[in-house]
Amino acid sequence: METPARPQSAVQRRLAWRWAVPAIAYQLLAISGTLLIDTEVGDQYRLIFRYLTIPVVAACYGVAWMRGRTRRDSPPRARRWLVPGLVALVLLLTAGGLVNFVNALLGDSAPVWVGGTVRSTIWSSGRTGKRYYVVFTDAATGQERKLQISPTEYRTVAVGDRYQRRMRRGGLGYPWRWANSGR
Repeated sequence: METPARPQSAVQRRLAWRWAVPAIAYQLLAISGTLLIDTEVGDQYRLIFRYLTIPVVAACYGVAWMRGRTRRDSPPRARRWLVPGLVALVLLLTAGGLVNFVNALLGDSAPVWVGGTVRSTIWSSGRTGKRYYVVFTDAATGQERKLQISPTEYRTVAVGDRYQRRMRRGGLGYPWRWANSGR
């Protein structure tokens, strides 16, 4: 015999909305920053995992600890340790778009040329379609860089060619440009 589901109280519904609205807004900002701003592949995640890991994990466990102190019934030990860690991981993995916005807003938007000798061209295919990349050795720093390029650029770029792209200087130290634009 099944027990009927307990109806949610008005307080529980308000608490759910208190967490759902900021979470949805965060995800929309993060997704839009990823779609609207073009950067070197992985630049923002180097910054995220270098500088934001400890603060985000501490904040997630701090919120869980404070919430646990105010509750009468404490959740099982596994949930007390697992859920804040998973929330922190999701926040870190989805923060790329927000970091792109911060990089763009804090930068002076001075144009910079990013380029060098092409080492390889790569394409990948998935559910969202094909993506094309160029890997080159940066002429200024000597570091290997990887940028997403258009299908037209992919067909015209060959190994050994000189590749250049006009981007803008970002406030966090990596170049950016608006996606799907030559500006």
